[in-house]
Amino acid sequence: MRLKPSKIVQTIKNLDIGNLGGGAERFAIDLGVSLLNEGWDVNVFIFFRTNTEAEKKWIKKISDKGISVHFGTDWRGHNHPITFTKATKAFHAYLDEARPQLIHSHFQLGTVAGIWWKRKNPGARVVRTAHLASEWEGGLIGLAKSTYASHLYRWFLDAEAGVSKTITQKLQQEAKTGSITKQLYIPNGINLRIKNADEIPPRDGMVETLGSVGRLTEQKGYCYLIDAMSIVLRQLPELNLILVGDGELREELKAQAQKLGISERIYFTGLVDNVQYYYDQMDLFVSSSLWEGLPTVLMEAMAVGIPVVTTDIPGSNDLVQEGVSGWLTEMKSPESLAEAILEGCARPDKRREFSLAGLEVARKYSMTEIAKQYTGLYRCIVSEKQ
Repeated sequence: MRLKPSKIVQTIKNLDIGNLGGGAERFAIDLGVSLLNEGWDVNVFIFFRTNTEAEKKWIKKISDKGISVHFGTDWRGHNHPITFTKATKAFHAYLDEARPQLIHSHFQLGTVAGIWWKRKNPGARVVRTAHLASEWEGGLIGLAKSTYASHLYRWFLDAEAGVSKTITQKLQQEAKTGSITKQLYIPNGINLRIKNADEIPPRDGMVETLGSVGRLTEQKGYCYLIDAMSIVLRQLPELNLILVGDGELREELKAQAQKLGISERIYFTGLVDNVQYYYDQMDLFVSSSLWEGLPTVLMEAMAVGIPVVTTDIPGSNDLVQEGVSGWLTEMKSPESLAEAILEGCARPDKRREFSLAGLEVARKYSMTEIAKQYTGLYRCIVSEKQ
C-alpha cells in the first residue's frame, strides 16, 4: 500500500498540558492547526494517555479544529519500558493503517519510534523538533539513550529543527560527518493575535501585579522568584504575584511563601483555561526559568504588551535584549530578579518602551509564518529523496 503524501502526523508525548506536558505539546498542536490551514491532512498521535481534565479539554479543542487524535497507551511514569513498548506498538499499528509520508516528532521516543517505522517504509520521512538544549536525563541511562538515538538520527532522520539559535547550534555541532540529517533553525511560534501599539496602555500607573505562567516544576525556578518577591515586598508591600499553572512543586512553593510570611501576596491559580484573563491583570511579566527552548509564554506576554523581566538563559535571551525589549537577570539569583523587578516598577518610561519593543519581537513568531517554514522543509525533503 502506498504512502499518502499529503498526510502528516504530529507526534507528542501527552496532552496533560500544564502538568506533565508543556510548551512542546502546545506548539505541536498549534502547528498542526496552522498546517491544516495550509492544506495538509493533519493527525496527532499522543503516546501516553493521562486521563486528566486537561487532557479531556485539549482533545475537544483539537477535535473541534478537525484534527484526528490517536493515543498509544496509559502513562505509568518515566522510564517504564513496558509502557514505552506498548505505546510504540500502538504507534506502528496506527502508521500501518494511516500510511503518512511525513512524521513530525516533538519528543525523543516519538522520533526513535518514527525512524523504526521508516526503516520498513523507505518512502516515509521523519522530522523532529528539538525543544530543549538538554534532551536527555543525566547518568548512564541518559547517556545510553543519547548514544543510541544519535546513531539512528545519523542514518535515518531526515531533518531536525531547533527552536532557538542555541539549540540549533548544538545540533549542528553534534552532527556526524556523512549524516543524512539536515539541521536548521525554525523557532517556536504563537497562535495569538498580536496587539497594536495603540492598544497598549501608557504603563505610567503604579505596578500592582507581577505575573508568570508555567508549570510549577524545577525548570521554572519559582523558588528563586518567591525569594525575590520577599525582597521586593520590603519596598513595595502592596505588590502581588500571580503564578498561573500547576505542577508537582505547588505545595512546596506554597510552604515556602508561608514560611517567608508572604503567602497573602502570592496567588496560585492552578490549571486554567483562560490564561488571557490573567495576562490582562499583569503589569510586569517575570520569568525565573533555569532552562528553556524558546519560551512561548514570553512571546505571549510580549504579544499582549506586557513588559518582561527574565533570566538571561539561552532561548529567553533570543527574545529579550537587555535595555531594548526587557530586563535580563542572573539565573538562580533572587537578588538579581528583585533588582530588575524594582527597577521595572520604578520606571514607567521603560515599561512603555519595552512593551512596544516586545510587540515587534512577537510579530516575528506568528504561527502562520512558522507553519510556512515547516511546509517548505517538508516539501524539500520529500522532493529531493524521491
